[in-house]
Amino acid sequence: MSHPALFLSRAAVAAFGALSLSTAFAGPQCTNQPQSAWIDAGKFQMELKAQGYEINKFKITSGQCGERQNRQTGNAMSATADAERVPLAIRLFHWALAAAFIGAWALEADWRAAHEWLGYAAAALVVWRLAYAWRAPADWRWRALPHSPRKVLRHAAQLARGRAELAAGYNPIAAWNVLAMFAMLLAIAASGWALTTDRYWGDQTLQALHAALVNLMGWLVGFHLLGVTVGSLRARGFLPRSMLDGRRLPH
Repeated sequence: MSHPALFLSRAAVAAFGALSLSTAFAGPQCTNQPQSAWIDAGKFQMELKAQGYEINKFKITSGQCGERQNRQTGNAMSATADAERVPLAIRLFHWALAAAFIGAWALEADWRAAHEWLGYAAAALVVWRLAYAWRAPADWRWRALPHSPRKVLRHAAQLARGRAELAAGYNPIAAWNVLAMFAMLLAIAASGWALTTDRYWGDQTLQALHAALVNLMGWLVGFHLLGVTVGSLRARGFLPRSMLDGRRLPH
C-alpha cells in the first residue's frame, strides 16, 4: 500500500440534517387565484429570499405560476443551518482517528509502546463513534449507514452512467466502506492486543494476521480517498473541507 493512502483516514461524508418546517404561504397561489393574478416564478422566489426565507419546495405549474410550500422562518432556519453542518464532534473524531491510525502505523518499528497505545486510542474512538450513533443528530445515526446490497449495486450502476443523484449524506457504497473501516480497526486493535499477552507473544500466525489486517485497512482507506475524489469532482468542490469548516456539499 502506498504511503499517501496510509497517511489519510476516513472522512465522514456528510448528510442533510432533520428539517424543522412550518407550512405557510405568501403571495397569490396557483390554486386560488386567476391566472391574471399570478406572479412570475423568478420574481416570486427573489421576493421570498429578500424576506429571509429559505425555500424548500418551489412548485412551478403551467403558466409559470409560483407557489411556495414549507418555508422556514426564525428558529427553524437556524436549526436547519445547524443540521446541515458536520457536527463538531464528528469532525474532531475524524481527525483524531486519522492521527491515531497514521501514528500507530508510522511508529510501529521504533516506538512500540506509542504504537500500541495509539492503536488502543483508535479502537476507543471507533467504540465512541458507534455509541454516538445512538444519540447523534439524525443523519449521523445508525439508520444513515446500512444499505441493502441491491441499493449498493444500483448506486454503483447509476454512478458509472453518471446518473447518480447528488446528496450530502452517506451514499450506499460509502456507508459500507465506513462500516468496514470501523470493523477493520477494531480487528487490528484486538489482534495487536492479543500479541502482547503471554499466550500469543511472538505467535507468527497472529503477527501475519495483524499485518494483513493493516494492509486491508490501507486498501479501505485508499478506496475511501477514491470516493472522496469522485465526490469532489461531482460536487465541483473540495469535499474534505467539510471536515474542517463543517460545510457539507452534495456529492
